[in-house]
Amino acid sequence: MDDHSKTDSFSGDSALLRSDDERNFRLLYDRYWKDLYQKAMSRLDNSSDAEEVVQDIFVSLWNNRYTVVVEESLRAYLFTAVKYAVIKKVQREQARGRIFPLNIEAIEQITLSNEEMLYYKQLEALIDSEVQLLPERMQEVYRLSRNEHLRNNEIAKQLNISEQTVKNILSESLKRLRDRLSDYKFAIFLV
Repeated sequence: MDDHSKTDSFSGDSALLRSDDERNFRLLYDRYWKDLYQKAMSRLDNSSDAEEVVQDIFVSLWNNRYTVVVEESLRAYLFTAVKYAVIKKVQREQARGRIFPLNIEAIEQITLSNEEMLYYKQLEALIDSEVQLLPERMQEVYRLSRNEHLRNNEIAKQLNISEQTVKNILSESLKRLRDRLSDYKFAIFLV
């Protein structure tokens, strides 16, 4: 199937996605799994990590099938989800001391289609506007954690607060953001 016909199948994908029939969801899984796995594998260079990333995306998609908002195409949505799931995976593993052959900056250079880039920019703007609604200290801790990629102990030292306080603030800010962004399930991948 060429890319054009994959895009044209969106209305059918939407009906399959909203169905309670696991067989219909399996059709979506079969349609997209291989391409998503190959994309994740090209970035992670580890089969089990790539499988885990893609599996997590499909589990989330199934669990949120009634509320997930797909603007244009399920294919674009899924590939954008893979991109950011890979970035999150690399960040988590690097924090644990595991080194991937590709750095985060290189992953961020993954080429997106215009549609994917537009969707990403909209989600980024949405998340940023929600972060701005948080109390000042929560904003500060969130940005140091998510934008500056500082560890909790580094944030605590920089702000002259305890590490437990950082954990508590970060936990509460993530909870608030997830609640506010609950209608945009993919945005939760980016928080």
